[in-house]
Amino acid sequence: MPSYQSARQVSLWSLTWSQIICLIFLRLPRIVPRLLLRYTTSTSPPFPQVIHLPSREPGRTIYCWLFLPPRDSIPVDGRTPLHIDFHGGGFVTGQLAEQAPFCSLISRRLGAVVLTVDYRLGPLSKYPAAIHDAEDVARACIDEQWEGYAALRLAVDGSLAAGGRTPLDLDATRLSLSGFSSGGNLALNLLVSPPNWPSPVSETRHPYDIPDLLFYPSLDLRMLISERPLPLGMKRSSGLLRWLGSVMGDAYLERWQSGEIRASPGLAGLGSGPMRRASAEHLVNVITEGSGQGRDDDVEAGQASANSFPHTSQNMLHPLSHSLLVLPSQDSLAHQSSIWLQALDAAGRLTTSGDSSTLGVTPLHVSGAPHGWTQFPDFSLSSEQRRQKYDVLEQSIVFVERVWRQRSASS
Repeated sequence: MPSYQSARQVSLWSLTWSQIICLIFLRLPRIVPRLLLRYTTSTSPPFPQVIHLPSREPGRTIYCWLFLPPRDSIPVDGRTPLHIDFHGGGFVTGQLAEQAPFCSLISRRLGAVVLTVDYRLGPLSKYPAAIHDAEDVARACIDEQWEGYAALRLAVDGSLAAGGRTPLDLDATRLSLSGFSSGGNLALNLLVSPPNWPSPVSETRHPYDIPDLLFYPSLDLRMLISERPLPLGMKRSSGLLRWLGSVMGDAYLERWQSGEIRASPGLAGLGSGPMRRASAEHLVNVITEGSGQGRDDDVEAGQASANSFPHTSQNMLHPLSHSLLVLPSQDSLAHQSSIWLQALDAAGRLTTSGDSSTLGVTPLHVSGAPHGWTQFPDFSLSSEQRRQKYDVLEQSIVFVERVWRQRSASS
């Protein structure tokens, strides 16, 4: 699909009554006021602030929550990293409130400015609306030519000034991503660049190490929930959940679109191990030994790398990406995840060492955990699931820290 195709908007009154009822039910959690978070799900600072970032569509903005790091979390060099987060919900539900505890943790521990994105959902917005929103927010973080770049920095500085704090030096070269379920699809999407639809975070536009936290992502949308093979011992959903799935199964994405790479990023070409390593090593050499002083030069360096390695056209995944892939065992997405792991292994992009200094994807298997459990409130989890939840969150923080530490040591 060409990148210039607009996302289609749908009138509420064009939906079936079943879809309208589902829509009301799925959007009810959004009425919880943001100010109540500190008393419910997100009890530790920083607390979110609202920010509206420019969209590619005239007259429209993208609603996000912004988390500013505490004073004592700012990196020693004063250059503040940026992190973009995407909630889950199958592209039809989900809300920013469920992400607040995680985003606050990321901001506090990594000293990062964090944005969690309220991307457009079906059935009122159709594919590729969510991807467009993800791309536009990414541009606001790293693309000086995008109008959102200045808008983000003005908003951050204004919020800091209101609290009596000095401006932050946002580091456009230090970006990390995270996504949960359908949000994991978007977080991976930003690292995937098919020839006809390059990502704004492609290696030519952002030739830097980039950590990506993928929590039980939806990698292949060609199967509806009711069609997915289930792990041993897992029962297929019934009753209300089954009805919701049947009514909203194709509310965002038409079945004929599901095989497109940006819809199903697990289908992206991975190249071979030697090809990927050569491309990555060349990018690193260009950054560390070449110009590397300003963003325009860095973009040119990335383009030179692509020209020097024509085989990278068969590799659609950012060669300097470091991904932590969290895989709970009781998940209907487990089957497609196992297929992606096999493809990654064949391409030499799978690492099981847990060492984030190794370029590629590191799987983190969690036995007995259900899909989405890291976002569930603690009271709904068993003691073992709570332990697993906080262990995984801690490992995700350490993973990103190691990537930044490795980069600082090599620069």
